[in-house]
Amino acid sequence: ATSAAASGRSVDAVAGRDLRLAATATVSAVDAAVLLTAAGDLVLSQVNAGTGNVGLVAGGRLIDGDADADTSVDVQAGALVVQAGAAVATSANALETQVATLAASSAAGGLFVINSSALTVGAVSVAAQRVGSDGTVAAAPVLALQGAGSGNGALVLAVLAGDLQLAAGADVRSAGGAIRLDAAAGSLSLGAAVDAGHGLATGVTGGAVSLLASAAVLLADAGDVRTAGGSLDIEAGTLMLP
Repeated sequence: ATSAAASGRSVDAVAGRDLRLAATATVSAVDAAVLLTAAGDLVLSQVNAGTGNVGLVAGGRLIDGDADADTSVDVQAGALVVQAGAAVATSANALETQVATLAASSAAGGLFVINSSALTVGAVSVAAQRVGSDGTVAAAPVLALQGAGSGNGALVLAVLAGDLQLAAGADVRSAGGAIRLDAAAGSLSLGAAVDAGHGLATGVTGGAVSLLASAAVLLADAGDVRTAGGSLDIEAGTLMLP
């Protein structure tokens, strides 16, 4: 286990290749930032920052190191930033989180996140401290991101309990991959755009979009939905248009 025992003390780990947490490993901080950065793949087990923010950066894939059938929470934090050069988790083994706010991107491949409680897709930043080779402490580069996006893969965000909300300016985009936003036991509120054809050339078909909520799906003025020729599926107890 790696931990910062004192409240407000951050954890910062940087790997020049892959960063792999063993299945039983836990990285924790007491209501402070946790920033894990890998030039290659980043394999997770458990990260707990309390009310602090967590940043996960991988030049390659971000992998949930649990077995496919494991539904235990991988990241617990106030807010989470995920930034990967390849896929973020998989459809068979999504990243399980318990956070209030999320910003995430995969430059290539899909993005799969399941949050256990109410979630806002918004703007998140992570500021940790980094110890230099001379022992001095300085601020690590701030990791900041807004919204959610996938390269050419599917983007799936699910909330098991509570509402799923897109904050103003926090667009959800894919470059032709399907998008699924699912509030399994609450409402889905779109205060930003959903675009499954982001950056595609004219005439290229975008991905399908599914908007699912057990209660209401609410579309604000800024909540434009674009599929660029893909299908649009909305399932809700109530559909509310601006």
